[in-house]
Amino acid sequence: MKQKILVTGGNGFIGSHTTIELLKNDFEVHILDNLYNSYIENITRIESISSKKIKFIEIDICNFEVLKKLFLDNKYDAVIHFAANKSVNESIQEPLKYINTNIKGTINLCEAMINAGCTNLIFSSSAAVYDINNKLPFTEESVLGSNNTYGASKIICEKVLERLSEAKKPLRSISLRYFNPAGAHPSGMMGENPKNTDSNLFPQLLEKIFNKNKNFYIFGNDYETKDGTGIRDFIHVMDLAEAHVLALKRILNDKNKNYEIFNVGTGIGYSVKEVITTFEQIISDNIHYEIKDRREGDLPICYAENEKIKTVFNWAPKKNLKEICTDAYKWKSYFLKKNTKGMKTR
Repeated sequence: MKQKILVTGGNGFIGSHTTIELLKNDFEVHILDNLYNSYIENITRIESISSKKIKFIEIDICNFEVLKKLFLDNKYDAVIHFAANKSVNESIQEPLKYINTNIKGTINLCEAMINAGCTNLIFSSSAAVYDINNKLPFTEESVLGSNNTYGASKIICEKVLERLSEAKKPLRSISLRYFNPAGAHPSGMMGENPKNTDSNLFPQLLEKIFNKNKNFYIFGNDYETKDGTGIRDFIHVMDLAEAHVLALKRILNDKNKNYEIFNVGTGIGYSVKEVITTFEQIISDNIHYEIKDRREGDLPICYAENEKIKTVFNWAPKKNLKEICTDAYKWKSYFLKKNTKGMKTR
């Protein structure tokens, strides 16, 4: 009998790609999403790519009573928890939004799981939990501390999970601290497509590539880096999806650990200008940009030490920066050709 997995926020960018990987590994998948920042058409894309059916449940994790009933009505073997707000800049401007959804929503989820006897959780954490003053690369033992509410919300959720793992009847969990997901499914049929304005580099850069009249900004060119622009560890979303499936298999099959933390990154940092140059090579054209002041909350350099996950999971990222950019470009081309900008939202 197939193991049944609930994926919260499974209609979003990372969740949808992880769902494809779960189906490939023969899990039964239910997706929970409130469609705040994703389109219902993603479900059709997942089913088309995988040639398998999934159950979609439209629920907000802040609604505890509905969430509680869902778990009592379904015997889930595990949960992969992506549902959260994720903009660093927005979290500075609207902290209560992040406290409510990211922290309260996660607590609701844990309580509903414990109440129904579901005790296995994979948590979507972030490199945003690390203090800016840590030595590079960031390891799982690096000091925690965030100058924005998004990162702080992830730290609090991690601490909650750690405490729950120590209970008499523990909730067992793995926190995956990933760095900068990018790219798209290699088919070109699934990629990043948020409803709300996305301030991340790749969506903004792709908008510029396909609309030359659009403004594109580099926020800060005076960092102490090789070219003055910020450096990030970009990981292909399918490499990240594979890491989630390996984490799931570990928590389902190895009962020796109640709580573990893993960085998920490539261990290589690329600057904003290097990403732009890579896209310029792909499209054989120049990309024009303007320089703006640094954004509050942005780190100058951020990349992972990934030896722990490579050793424990026998996992390593397969895709390089050019492949990440190529797949992202392929998805954007497909998306625009399908003319799906006016998608309905159920």
